[in-house]
Order: sequence, then C-alpha cells, then structure tokens
Amino acid sequence: HVVSPGKYIIGGVTEVEKIIDYSGGYISNSQNINVEISNRTSISNKSNKYIYPGEKVFINFNKSYNNIELTGAFKNNRSISFKDDLKLSDVLNNQNDLNKDSYLYFATIQSERTGFKDIDLSAFSPISVIKKQQDSKLYPGDVVKIYTNEEVQELLNKFSDQSRTLTPQLSFDQKSNLPLINGDITELIKSLSLRVEGGIVKPGQLLVASPLSIEDLITILGGFSNDAKIDGLEVIFPIKDKEENFILETKTINFNILEQKNLLVYPGSLLRVPKVKNDLSLGYIELAGEVNQPGKYRILDGDTIFDILKRSGGLNKDAYLKGLVFSRKNEQVRERAALTRLKRELEKAVLVAIENQGSSNRVSLADINSLRELIIAANKFEPIGRVIGNFDNIDVLKNTPVISGDKIKIPLRPNSVTVVGEVMSPGSIIWKQKNDTRDYIQQAAGFTDLAETKRIFVISPNGQATRSSGLWNQKNDLLPGSTIVVPRRIQLSNAIDRISAITSVIYQLTVTLAGIDNLLGD
Repeated sequence: HVVSPGKYIIGGVTEVEKIIDYSGGYISNSQNINVEISNRTSISNKSNKYIYPGEKVFINFNKSYNNIELTGAFKNNRSISFKDDLKLSDVLNNQNDLNKDSYLYFATIQSERTGFKDIDLSAFSPISVIKKQQDSKLYPGDVVKIYTNEEVQELLNKFSDQSRTLTPQLSFDQKSNLPLINGDITELIKSLSLRVEGGIVKPGQLLVASPLSIEDLITILGGFSNDAKIDGLEVIFPIKDKEENFILETKTINFNILEQKNLLVYPGSLLRVPKVKNDLSLGYIELAGEVNQPGKYRILDGDTIFDILKRSGGLNKDAYLKGLVFSRKNEQVRERAALTRLKRELEKAVLVAIENQGSSNRVSLADINSLRELIIAANKFEPIGRVIGNFDNIDVLKNTPVISGDKIKIPLRPNSVTVVGEVMSPGSIIWKQKNDTRDYIQQAAGFTDLAETKRIFVISPNGQATRSSGLWNQKNDLLPGSTIVVPRRIQLSNAIDRISAITSVIYQLTVTLAGIDNLLGD
C-alpha cells in the first residue's frame, strides 16, 4: 500500500519511514496502517522502526474487513461500516466532498486482497458518479481512492510509454456505465488513456474512466489556443473489426456544429486541433554572451543561427565560436530521459552486485559509495539540452534553423584546459598550444591510485566527447576550453564484470556530468 513499491538501494540500516517516504508514501491517509518486515537478517532486531539490506517491508491496512475505506483526495478520509446494497453514489454524491485539487475523471476501487498478491483495481469517474451517470455496488473491504491532479500526472509520467502497446477499453457496462476492466494501475493506464494535441491551452494525455464529449475535453484542457482552427478538428479513434483486432479510423469535426462537438471520445483516441498559420507563433530565441546586443529575438520564418547573430550586431572581439552553446527544449527532454535510463541501469547493477556477492567476490564498499555519489549527482543534474555542432563553421551557422525556446550562448575565449576526476590536483590549467593530454595530467600532479588510465575522455569546447587513444601518443590538438575527464576504476564483482554495458553506463554518466559541470562553471 505505497505509491511506488519495488526494490530500493540502501547503504546500511535505515529508518522504515524514510524508505516509505522515498517510495512515494502510503496509498491511504488512514491511521490504521500495519507495517510488517520479512526476510529478517541475523543482525537486525525485532523492531519495525529500522530495516537492513536484504529485508522486505510490507504495508497493509489494519482494518475491519466489514468496512469501506475512503482515501486520497476526500476531504474526510475515513472508514464506513458496510451495509447491504451500499453503492458508490452513497459515499460520493457531492463535489464538495472532495478537495479542490481532486482529479474528477479517474479514480479507483481496490478489491480486498490478502498477503502479497497483486492489487486488483477497478476504475470510475468521480464526476460521472456525482452526476448519477455511473455507479457501482461496494463490498466489504473495498478501498475507494480519489487522486489529485498532480498524482494522476505522476502516474501518467511513470507508467505511460508511447512505445508501449495500448489496449483501449471500448466497452462499458450497460447498467453501471463503468469500464469493463480490472487490473493493476499499469493496466488501467494502458486501457483508459487518451491524448489531445495541437491548438489547446494545455495539450497532453488524460486518464478517463468514462467517455467524454469533445466539448468537455476542450474545457478540461483549458480551451482552445488563440491560433486554433476549430472547424477542422481531427479525431483518430480505435474500433474493433470482426476478428476483434483494433483498427484506427479518422473523423473530421467542425466544433461550430452542436452535434459534432458533442461527439463522445473513448479511451485510446487522439484529438488533434490544427493551428492556423501565424508567423507570430514562431516565438523567440534567447541570445547571451559575447555579442553586441544580447537578449530575446523574435524568430522570423526561415531564421538560422547566422541570421540571429547578424541581427544582434555581430560578435564581440573575444567571442569564442568554437565554444558556442546551442540548446533546445526537446533535446533537454531527450537528455533527461537518457540520463534517467542510465541511472536506473546503474542502480540495477548495484542491486545485482550486492545480491550476488559471495565470500569469493565481495563488493568493495568504496566502489559502491563511488557509484552512489554518481547516482546522487545524476539526480541533482539538470540537463540543458545542448546540440553539438562545429559552430565556428559559417556553413553550419547558415544551415542550422532555430525554433522557439532555443538558447544561444557564446562564451569569452578561454585560456585554460580543465582536468577533472581521478587526478591528484583537479582544476583548470593554463592552455598552451604545444601541450597534449599527458602534459595537462602531469601538471595536475598525475593520476590517483584509483584512476582508470585506459579510459580517459576529452570533451571539446563544442561539447563533443572523444576517448583518448593513448596517453603517450597524443596529438597537440587540445583547444582552449577543453575538459579532460579521468574516470574512477570500478569493479563491482565477477558477475557484473560480465555485463559490459554497465561499464559503458558508468563512463557515459561520468562524462555527461563532468562536461556539464565545467560548462555551467564557465
């Protein structure tokens, strides 16, 4: 009964409440919570206040099985006594029963399960129950949960994956009007999601436990944007063919026609609102650093980086085009997703190493702490969405279009090279044209005992990372503003060493964080 059950890394004895908080907290706000610890180790005591590595925590309700639990965004979370013919509408009949931030289009009923079995959920729409459009009989031990808007968005972010095959729920009970599906939260999200895109104030994905009219959908998402073309809405919706396969059909909607805007949209559908062409919607780009007139510039049709720099009055005398930082919002999203994936792979590797260790392959505590620091750094890291390119080349500048939200920063020409990682004296060293990687490492007092000398990386001023081919055969091609990264040598266990991808993950994270830290430091 926590938001995100699963395995978590702990470095030693930990308070149970801290682990529960880290997992998202209790599903219910009920005071009647029972915490059980199993797989107790020989070193642990019998208290439920602390947990040791390898143990399991199970949280359930310590309640009467003749009660119904009302939890979540109810104004008054409580247990009510079960009685025959008790219905959902008996406990939810007024919107004032709910908090202001309650999500009104999806909620769940959890049927009672014992032990460690999967939770069985069914879905309903709170607003539909309040309007007497849906209803359901309640049974002893049921848990009715209302979610907040933020919780639903977190669920969509966590469990919804556009690459995952959706199984839209097109069938609803004729009597109760409830969706004919039960399962865990992942299954419900796969079956009860729809998406609205285009000229909408708040486009995105919705979780719905009842069909909604197009007009209701538009209202829920804040209405049309100023550039919406409302007479040409497109609805892509799933249907089943004779073999029960899902196929997609398309319908064009004129929102000005009453019967068309009242068309019901079912889970699995996509509503796309087209936009009228408007050059004012091209937005702005932000220009900073060594230019004559930094600031925000309105983007004109066909603008490139070169056009923006030209309109700014050109570059200052000491501008360093080789270090131009060009960042884009969608690259920031991609970068964040890649970083999250790398971090999760590393966390899994640490778990496997700890669980599989034996007397002959003990995991080094120092290595675990080092990886833990890397994971913590990844959690704190905020991607900038840098697009790498040779922007000192005029053809590249003239052929790189800009879009709204882009940022350009041109740094002052640096006079140093930065050495980070496993060297005795990390920091910035004055750049000299004749120096190579070996020279800078020697000036940083050489390697530490933990340095991985065969995996040294150089991050160029344009953000491009390359692996050094050998310390003793370096070319003198290091540019001012470069960063030399000396990773730490890490060996988890023989089992993990066979997973070569983990080594790659460690170095990818190390190089990414080192490059951004140096960039932001400049």
